[in-house]
Amino acid sequence: FAKEFKPPSLEFNELKDKDDRHDSASVLSRLCTLCVRGFLELKRDPGIIGVRLVMYTMLALLIGLMYLGLGNDKTDSDIVARTAILFYTAAFMVFMSVAVLPF
Repeated sequence: FAKEFKPPSLEFNELKDKDDRHDSASVLSRLCTLCVRGFLELKRDPGIIGVRLVMYTMLALLIGLMYLGLGNDKTDSDIVARTAILFYTAAFMVFMSVAVLPF
């Protein structure tokens, strides 16, 4: 009456071959697809380009002003000041890359 269910048995090599067939798109075609999607998103909301341009310009000016008064001395306090500003700049850039504008 009722037949027992037997799952298909595939060997490891057969599974690997099946996975390779699904990965038919090349890296270049994937990159092109992602670029087109990104440009379409920018085309739909062009105001975000201006906001980001102003935001990053102001950020560059503020970080540049932090380096203005450091001087060229090679004393311990100047080296510590440069190291602190480099750490602050790197940490700030990491946090800015994680932040997403809400629109």
